[in-house]
Amino acid sequence: MSDYQDPQPQPELPKPDFFPEPKKPWIVNATLGLAILLCLFFVVSLIIRFSNPPSDPSRLDPEKIDPKLVIQVQVLNGNGVPKITDQIISYLRQQGFDVVEKGNYSSFNAEHSVVLDRVGDKAAANKLAEVLGIIPARVLSQISYEYYADLTLVIGKDFKNLTPFSKK
Repeated sequence: MSDYQDPQPQPELPKPDFFPEPKKPWIVNATLGLAILLCLFFVVSLIIRFSNPPSDPSRLDPEKIDPKLVIQVQVLNGNGVPKITDQIISYLRQQGFDVVEKGNYSSFNAEHSVVLDRVGDKAAANKLAEVLGIIPARVLSQISYEYYADLTLVIGKDFKNLTPFSKK
Protein backbone atom coordinates (compact mmCIF):
# COMPACT_ATOMS: atom_id res chain seq x y z
CA MET A 1 0.00 0.00 0.00
CA SER A 2 1.06 3.36 -0.76
CA ASP A 3 0.94 6.14 1.70
CA TYR A 4 0.59 8.75 -0.96
CA GLN A 5 -2.69 10.66 -1.00
CA ASP A 6 -3.71 13.30 -3.42
CA PRO A 7 -3.95 16.52 -1.51
CA GLN A 8 -6.85 17.83 -3.55
CA PRO A 9 -9.48 15.75 -5.27
CA GLN A 10 -9.74 16.38 -8.99
CA PRO A 11 -12.98 17.96 -10.14
CA GLU A 12 -15.04 15.92 -12.54
CA LEU A 13 -14.62 17.12 -16.13
CA PRO A 14 -17.78 18.09 -17.98
CA LYS A 15 -18.96 15.81 -20.75
CA PRO A 16 -18.56 17.23 -24.22
CA ASP A 17 -21.93 18.42 -25.49
CA PHE A 18 -22.06 18.10 -29.27
CA PHE A 19 -25.78 18.88 -29.47
CA PRO A 20 -26.59 21.41 -26.80
CA GLU A 21 -30.21 21.78 -25.75
CA PRO A 22 -31.74 24.90 -27.24
CA LYS A 23 -32.82 27.49 -24.78
CA LYS A 24 -36.28 27.79 -26.38
CA PRO A 25 -37.14 24.44 -28.01
CA TRP A 26 -40.66 25.50 -29.04
CA ILE A 27 -39.25 28.12 -31.46
CA VAL A 28 -37.12 25.51 -33.20
CA ASN A 29 -40.03 23.07 -33.36
CA ALA A 30 -42.40 25.71 -34.73
CA THR A 31 -39.90 26.80 -37.40
CA LEU A 32 -39.24 23.21 -38.42
CA GLY A 33 -42.98 22.48 -38.57
CA LEU A 34 -43.60 25.55 -40.72
CA ALA A 35 -40.79 24.59 -43.10
CA ILE A 36 -42.24 21.08 -43.46
CA LEU A 37 -45.73 22.49 -44.16
CA LEU A 38 -44.34 24.84 -46.84
CA CYS A 39 -42.50 21.99 -48.52
CA LEU A 40 -45.64 19.86 -48.52
CA PHE A 41 -47.65 22.75 -49.97
CA PHE A 42 -45.18 23.19 -52.84
CA VAL A 43 -45.07 19.46 -53.57
CA VAL A 44 -48.88 19.24 -53.66
CA SER A 45 -49.04 22.37 -55.85
CA LEU A 46 -46.61 20.86 -58.33
CA ILE A 47 -48.54 17.60 -58.46
CA ILE A 48 -51.81 19.43 -59.09
CA ARG A 49 -50.23 21.71 -61.72
CA PHE A 50 -48.73 18.88 -63.73
CA SER A 51 -51.71 16.56 -63.43
CA ASN A 52 -54.13 19.26 -64.72
CA PRO A 53 -52.53 21.03 -67.69
CA PRO A 54 -54.29 24.18 -68.93
CA SER A 55 -56.83 23.61 -71.66
CA ASP A 56 -55.73 24.36 -75.19
CA PRO A 57 -58.34 26.53 -76.96
CA SER A 58 -57.34 25.07 -80.33
CA ARG A 59 -58.70 21.69 -79.19
CA LEU A 60 -62.20 23.08 -78.65
CA ASP A 61 -64.87 22.32 -81.21
CA PRO A 62 -65.92 25.76 -82.56
CA GLU A 63 -69.53 24.59 -82.89
CA LYS A 64 -69.72 23.76 -79.18
CA ILE A 65 -68.22 26.97 -77.76
CA ASP A 66 -70.32 28.45 -75.01
CA PRO A 67 -71.58 31.79 -76.34
CA LYS A 68 -71.35 33.22 -72.82
CA LEU A 69 -67.56 33.04 -72.90
CA VAL A 70 -65.80 36.38 -73.14
CA ILE A 71 -64.85 37.25 -76.70
CA GLN A 72 -62.09 39.81 -77.17
CA VAL A 73 -62.59 42.21 -80.05
CA GLN A 74 -60.48 44.82 -81.82
CA VAL A 75 -62.60 47.56 -83.46
CA LEU A 76 -61.17 49.46 -86.44
CA ASN A 77 -62.68 52.42 -88.25
CA GLY A 78 -62.63 51.73 -91.98
CA ASN A 79 -64.95 54.55 -93.07
CA GLY A 80 -63.44 57.77 -91.72
CA VAL A 81 -66.50 58.87 -89.72
CA PRO A 82 -65.21 60.30 -86.42
CA LYS A 83 -66.26 58.68 -83.10
CA ILE A 84 -68.00 55.77 -84.86
CA THR A 85 -65.78 53.24 -83.09
CA ASP A 86 -66.79 54.62 -79.67
CA GLN A 87 -70.48 54.05 -80.43
CA ILE A 88 -69.83 50.49 -81.63
CA ILE A 89 -67.60 49.76 -78.63
CA SER A 90 -70.30 50.94 -76.22
CA TYR A 91 -72.85 48.67 -77.89
CA LEU A 92 -70.52 45.66 -77.96
CA ARG A 93 -69.70 46.02 -74.27
CA GLN A 94 -73.41 46.11 -73.46
CA GLN A 95 -73.70 42.83 -75.36
CA GLY A 96 -70.92 41.23 -73.25
CA PHE A 97 -67.96 41.51 -75.63
CA ASP A 98 -64.55 42.55 -74.33
CA VAL A 99 -63.24 45.32 -76.59
CA VAL A 100 -59.49 45.32 -76.03
CA GLU A 101 -58.32 47.69 -78.74
CA LYS A 102 -59.63 50.38 -81.08
CA GLY A 103 -58.08 52.30 -83.92
CA ASN A 104 -58.19 53.06 -87.63
CA TYR A 105 -58.12 50.50 -90.41
CA SER A 106 -55.37 50.75 -93.04
CA SER A 107 -57.69 52.95 -95.13
CA PHE A 108 -61.06 54.66 -94.86
CA ASN A 109 -62.32 53.04 -98.08
CA ALA A 110 -63.93 49.91 -96.60
CA GLU A 111 -67.31 49.64 -98.32
CA HIS A 112 -68.67 46.90 -96.07
CA SER A 113 -68.24 46.06 -92.40
CA VAL A 114 -66.45 42.75 -91.87
CA VAL A 115 -65.53 40.47 -89.01
CA LEU A 116 -62.04 38.97 -89.16
CA ASP A 117 -61.47 35.76 -87.20
CA ARG A 118 -57.91 35.90 -85.82
CA VAL A 119 -57.73 32.67 -83.79
CA GLY A 120 -59.84 30.14 -85.68
CA ASP A 121 -62.94 30.59 -83.51
CA LYS A 122 -65.67 30.57 -86.15
CA ALA A 123 -68.49 30.41 -83.59
CA ALA A 124 -67.30 33.59 -81.87
CA ALA A 125 -66.91 35.38 -85.22
CA ASN A 126 -70.43 34.37 -86.24
CA LYS A 127 -71.80 35.52 -82.89
CA LEU A 128 -70.22 38.98 -83.32
CA ALA A 129 -71.57 39.22 -86.87
CA GLU A 130 -75.04 38.20 -85.70
CA VAL A 131 -75.08 40.75 -82.86
CA LEU A 132 -74.12 43.53 -85.29
CA GLY A 133 -76.33 42.39 -88.17
CA ILE A 134 -73.42 41.57 -90.49
CA ILE A 135 -74.21 38.85 -93.00
CA PRO A 136 -72.22 35.56 -92.63
CA ALA A 137 -70.56 36.09 -96.01
CA ARG A 138 -68.65 38.99 -94.46
CA VAL A 139 -67.09 36.84 -91.75
CA LEU A 140 -63.55 36.09 -92.90
CA SER A 141 -60.83 33.96 -91.40
CA GLN A 142 -57.42 35.65 -91.15
CA ILE A 143 -55.67 33.70 -88.43
CA SER A 144 -52.81 35.64 -86.89
CA TYR A 145 -51.58 35.29 -83.34
CA GLU A 146 -49.89 38.70 -83.48
CA TYR A 147 -53.12 40.37 -82.35
CA TYR A 148 -54.32 40.69 -78.77
CA ALA A 149 -57.93 40.09 -79.80
CA ASP A 150 -59.83 37.01 -80.95
CA LEU A 151 -61.70 38.99 -83.59
CA THR A 152 -61.25 42.22 -85.53
CA LEU A 153 -64.26 44.27 -86.58
CA VAL A 154 -63.68 46.64 -89.48
CA ILE A 155 -66.48 49.22 -89.62
CA GLY A 156 -67.23 50.00 -93.26
CA LYS A 157 -69.23 52.71 -94.99
CA ASP A 158 -72.37 50.62 -94.49
CA PHE A 159 -72.26 51.21 -90.71
CA LYS A 160 -75.80 52.71 -90.73
CA ASN A 161 -77.10 49.22 -91.52
CA LEU A 162 -75.50 47.76 -88.36
CA THR A 163 -77.80 46.88 -85.46
CA PRO A 164 -76.67 49.67 -83.07
CA PHE A 165 -77.58 52.34 -85.66
CA SER A 166 -80.65 50.76 -87.23
CA LYS A 167 -82.39 50.45 -83.82
CA LYS A 168 -82.21 54.19 -83.08
